[in-house]
Amino acid sequence: MLRLVAYLMGGHLGGNKRDVMIRRVITYIIATTIVLVVGVFIYNFFTTGSIKITTNDPENIITLTPVSDDDDIKAKDAEIKQGKGSLSVTVHTGKYIASVDGGSIAITKIINLSSHKTIREYLNPQKTSAIEPVANEPGVNVSADDSSLVYVNSLNNTLNRISSSNNIIKLSDVKFKVIKWANPNFGFGQGVDNSFYIIKNGSVLKLSTPADVGDSNIVNFDVSPDEKIYFSWNGKIYKYSGKEFIEIYKSKTSHPNLIASVNGVIALDSSGDARAGNTEPIMAFIKNKGVKKQKIEAYTGSWSPSGKYLATSSDSGSNIYDDNLREVAVIPSQNINSPTWLNDYTLLYGIQDGLWSYNIQNQQAHKIANIPLAEPISEIQISHNKEYAYVVVGEEGTASIKRIGINNQTTPKVVLALQNLLPLTLSQSTIQLINFSGKPAVVVKPIPGIPQTNYQQEAQNELKLDGIDLNQIELRFGG
Repeated sequence: MLRLVAYLMGGHLGGNKRDVMIRRVITYIIATTIVLVVGVFIYNFFTTGSIKITTNDPENIITLTPVSDDDDIKAKDAEIKQGKGSLSVTVHTGKYIASVDGGSIAITKIINLSSHKTIREYLNPQKTSAIEPVANEPGVNVSADDSSLVYVNSLNNTLNRISSSNNIIKLSDVKFKVIKWANPNFGFGQGVDNSFYIIKNGSVLKLSTPADVGDSNIVNFDVSPDEKIYFSWNGKIYKYSGKEFIEIYKSKTSHPNLIASVNGVIALDSSGDARAGNTEPIMAFIKNKGVKKQKIEAYTGSWSPSGKYLATSSDSGSNIYDDNLREVAVIPSQNINSPTWLNDYTLLYGIQDGLWSYNIQNQQAHKIANIPLAEPISEIQISHNKEYAYVVVGEEGTASIKRIGINNQTTPKVVLALQNLLPLTLSQSTIQLINFSGKPAVVVKPIPGIPQTNYQQEAQNELKLDGIDLNQIELRFGG
C-alpha cells in the first residue's frame, strides 16, 4: 500500500512521462470509485428508512405493500413484506399500505415514508359488530331514518316502506328499476316503463323529461343531500329546477355517471377525441360558478355530507379529494364498493364480504363487520340518525337488507337466532322476519291451496323447538 501511495505521489520519485500518465489514470479511477461509493451511500441513506409495526396478538399477520408510483423503486423493495406479530423492515421512501389481519378482524393504514427516519406503528384490530337482518325481503335502493325504511322489492319492483311498528306498506303501483334518495322522504327514480318520478313524503309524481330523452334505458342520474336532481343523457347533463330540466353541461361521454353534492355535481367525463381513440378520463365538477376539470379516473364516488370531501374508486386505487379536486388522502384499499360517508371524516365501504370504516384524520381503516356466507355488499346507506349502516348483500334478484350498529349497539340474541332460522317454510305456512324497530316481528302466513288444520300451532311449535323465546318476539298470523 505504501509503495502504491508513493508511486501515485509521483514527482519526488522520478519517472518518465508514461509513469506520470499511469499515475493520473489510477488516481482518477480511485477518486471516481470513492465518489460513487460515497454517493450511493448518501443516496441510500436519504432515500431509505425503517418501518416497525407491532400488534397486540402475536398470531396476527402483518403485511406491508408498496403503493408508490415512483419508477425508480428497486424490485426488491417492491416486494410485499410480511411478518407475524411484528414487522421491522428497511425500505425506500414512498407510500405503503400496512395491514394487520387477525382472521375475522383487520386494520389497514397508509404509511408515508418521506425521508430517512424510523416510523413506528402500533396497529390493533378492533372487534367487529354483529350484522342483523331487517326483513326477509329481496330489497335494494334503501333509505332509512329512525321512524321508517323505504326500499324497492327487487323481485316485483314495488316501492315499499317498513314502519316503526314493523309493518311493510306498499307505497305506489308504479314499478321501479332504480331510485336515488336524498333522504327517506325525497327520492328520484326510473320506472320499469322508463318514465321518471319524484318520490316525496310517500307520494309518487311523474316528471316530464327533456324532449330528446325519449324511451331509453341508458340514463344516469343522482340526487344531492339537499334534494337537487341531476340527469345525464346523450352527452347532456340537466338539473331539475323544480319545474323543468335545464341543461347545464355538455360532455364528451354519452351518458356519464354523476356524483351529486350540496355544491354541484361531478360528471365522470373524458377528454380528447373518441373517434381517434385518444381519450383520457376526467372529472368535471359542475358548480353554480363554473366547471372545474381534473384528470382523475373513477368508476364510482361519494361526496361527504357537507360537500367537503369526495371519495372515489377505480382499478388504479381509491382516493379522497377536496372540493377543488386536489388529492388529500389515499384509502388503503383498491376497488372499494359503495363508498358512503358517515360524516365529513369517516367513510364506510365494502370490500368483498366485509364492511370497512376509514378515518381521514388518522388514515386508518378498520373492518367493522363480516357478512355471513361471504355475500358481497352492493349498497350501503347510513340512517339519518347515524345509528345504523344499512347494507344490501347478495346477488341481484335475491339481495337482502341487513344492518350494522355503528354506535356499539348490542344485537339481541333472539335476532341472531332468527337470522339463522328464517325465512322458513313449513307444511302449512311460511315464517318471515321483520326487524326494523322494537321487538322483531315474526310473520306466519298460511300457504295458499294447502288444507289448513292448525298452522298457528305448527309455527309456534317449530319456533319453540328451535329455541326461540316467544316472549321476545311479536308473533303475527295471517300477514
